[in-house]
Amino acid sequence: KEIANTLIGYGIHNRDGEVSIEAGTIVTETAQVKGITYGIYNQSAKPVTVKGGSVIAEARGENSTSCGIYNLAGEMVQVTGGMVLANANAESSISYGIYNKTNGAISVTGGSVQSKSSLASAVSYGIYNETSRDIALSGGTVTAQSDRNIAYGIYNKAGKVAVTSGNIEVNATRGYGVYNESSTAEADVQNGKITMVGTTSYGIYNKEGVLSVSGGTIELLGDTSYGIYNYTGTADITGGEIIAKATGSSIYGIYNANSNNMLISDTTINAQNGNGIYNQSGTLQIESANITASAGIYNNNSVIVNSANIKAITYGIYNNYGNAEIQSLDIISNNYGVYNAN
Repeated sequence: KEIANTLIGYGIHNRDGEVSIEAGTIVTETAQVKGITYGIYNQSAKPVTVKGGSVIAEARGENSTSCGIYNLAGEMVQVTGGMVLANANAESSISYGIYNKTNGAISVTGGSVQSKSSLASAVSYGIYNETSRDIALSGGTVTAQSDRNIAYGIYNKAGKVAVTSGNIEVNATRGYGVYNESSTAEADVQNGKITMVGTTSYGIYNKEGVLSVSGGTIELLGDTSYGIYNYTGTADITGGEIIAKATGSSIYGIYNANSNNMLISDTTINAQNGNGIYNQSGTLQIESANITASAGIYNNNSVIVNSANIKAITYGIYNNYGNAEIQSLDIISNNYGVYNAN
């Protein structure tokens, strides 16, 4: 156990070697104001592997930062077992399970990567990726928790993230399972499960990047909930399942907020208390979908439905503004099958 009496503390500071953790516990903590603590700080190009044991970083000073693994220069960080944990337990503190500064690869195939914070101004990141195009979750669990503020399961600033298996679990006042930030960010979700709990939740938030979803499950258990939220990026949803068990007033399986086109096919959405698909702008093309919702599809611009099965409480399709082109559609609705308001 290492306690930082200065501003920076290291459990392991790896300058030029290779690190492999198979058992035992590494704990580093700081109570310093603006202090930084690293469970493993990797300055070497050689690999860091966590196969077992625990790597724990604690930040308890105001404006402090904790980081389970900080990869400055490594070509590969692998978590195949064990636990990597970062805690932020002070005002304006930040916790990172893994922070990837370089172009090196991050691979989680087992074990857990966790990030936790407990105060209103603290923020948690399970995995934070700056630029690497090789971030892979193919097993294990990435967890981000913020009792009173924001948490991100995987935050992808400008690289590429692939989710092929495993679990992302987020519990926060405002939480994001996968956050795809910039125009150079790519997220490819093929399988696995994203579970969201909290006041406002986004299973996948595509701010400006390129998003592809071909499988997996997004489960929404919070209040205001969005399975997939496409802000100004490009999104193709060609598979997977979105289950919204939330009971709040704003629940959306898929929300398209921008003017780009969106393709949806082979997708199942269950949002009985909310909207299956909400198209604010752009052209929404639905090749095939199974939707159970209060309102199946809400359109504010242009929607093309080539094939869909919709079970709705209020509206199968609500065309508020713009065009709705329907090729093949089965609707069961308690009120309106198709309602054209414009």
